[in-house]
Amino acid sequence: MKVIHPFRTGGAGYGLERNILCTLPGLVDRGIEAVALAVTEPRSGPVSPEFAAQLDAAGVRLVTIAAEGRLPCRLARRMSEVFGDEAPDVIHSHDYKCDLAMLWAKTGDAARMTTVHGWCSRTAKERFYEWLNVRCCKRMDRVIVFCEDYRRRLTKRGVPGRIIRVVPVGLDARVVPGDGADLREAWGVPDDAVVVAQIGRLSREKGPDLFVRVAAELSETLPQARFVLVGDGLMRDKLEAQGAPVLFAGYVRHMADVLRAVDIAVNCSLTEAIPRTVLEAGSAGIPVVATRVGGIPDAVEDGVTGILCDPGDAAAVAAAITKLAEDPALRAALGAAAKERVGTVFSIAACSERLAEAYESVLKERKDRA
Repeated sequence: MKVIHPFRTGGAGYGLERNILCTLPGLVDRGIEAVALAVTEPRSGPVSPEFAAQLDAAGVRLVTIAAEGRLPCRLARRMSEVFGDEAPDVIHSHDYKCDLAMLWAKTGDAARMTTVHGWCSRTAKERFYEWLNVRCCKRMDRVIVFCEDYRRRLTKRGVPGRIIRVVPVGLDARVVPGDGADLREAWGVPDDAVVVAQIGRLSREKGPDLFVRVAAELSETLPQARFVLVGDGLMRDKLEAQGAPVLFAGYVRHMADVLRAVDIAVNCSLTEAIPRTVLEAGSAGIPVVATRVGGIPDAVEDGVTGILCDPGDAAAVAAAITKLAEDPALRAALGAAAKERVGTVFSIAACSERLAEAYESVLKERKDRA
C-alpha cells in the first residue's frame, strides 16, 4: 500500500510537522510506503534540512511542490502531476488548502482522506476556513479526527458518521527538539523553585490571560512557584502590561529543553483538539493542570495523570496548581502515570495501527463498490 500525505509546511518544529514526523514513520514500520508531499509557500519558506533528514532517516520519501497564489487552482494541477507519477492507493491530506487542491486534482483510483487537526474560530476568516474544511470533509472517503469531541462536531455539521474515524496522533519523544540548554538557569529560576508553565500561542483561545490572572493571585501564597509563559502571539504586549509575576519566555523551538525545566504544565485553553504540548508534558513525566475542553479529557485522566478544570474557572486552576506545587510526591505520582499513559495509549505503534486499519477499511469499501 502506498499513501501520500499532502501538507503545508512551516519548517521543522511546528505542530503539523511534528505530527507528520510522529505519524509517517509508524506507517513505514507497518510496511506501508509513506510519501510526504510538502507544499511550500513564500511566507513560510522551504522545508528545513533537519525536517527532511528526519523523514529520510525514518524511510519516508519527501516530495516538495510550491504553492503559487492564495487559491489552490495551480496547486491542484501540480498535485495532479505528482499523483499521476506516484499512483498512490490513498491520498491523506492535512489542511483545508490541501483538501481543496486534492479534491480538484486528478486522483485516479486513490481513496481520498483528510485529518481535521483542530479549529480556532477566532475571526470571520478562520470561521470561513472552518466552513471550507467541513465542506471538504463531506466529500472524503474517510475523515480522521484526534478525539471524540471532533467526531461529534463533524457529525452535528452533516459529515456522515460512517466515514469518521478517531485516531489520536502518536507521540515519539525522539522528535521533540532540544539542544541541551539549561533554561532554568537562563530564566534565573532557583533550584528549589517549582516552575509552573503554560506552553502555546498567546492568543485568546489558549487562555493565557487566565494563566496570568492565576499567577497574580498565587504570587503571595506560593512563594516557591515561578510562572512562565512559553510562546508568542498578539496578546503578549497586553499581558506583559498587566505587571503580573510571569516570565514571558517567548517562542522556544527546543521544546525538550523547556520540558526539562518545568515541574507543572498548565493548559487554560477554551478550545482544543488534543494539544501536543499536553502529550509532550506527559511523556516527560510532568503532571498537567488543564481545562476540560475538546480532546483534553482523552489525554488527561483527571486525578490520575493530571487535574482537569472547567474552562474559564480561575479558582479551580489556582487550587489545582497549589495542590501540586505543595505536594512533590503527588507531582511525581501523577507525572509517572502520565508518562505511562502517553507511552501506551498515544504510542506510535498504537496510533499507526489504528490509522492503518482506517486505510485498509476504506480500500476494502472501494473494492467492494467496484
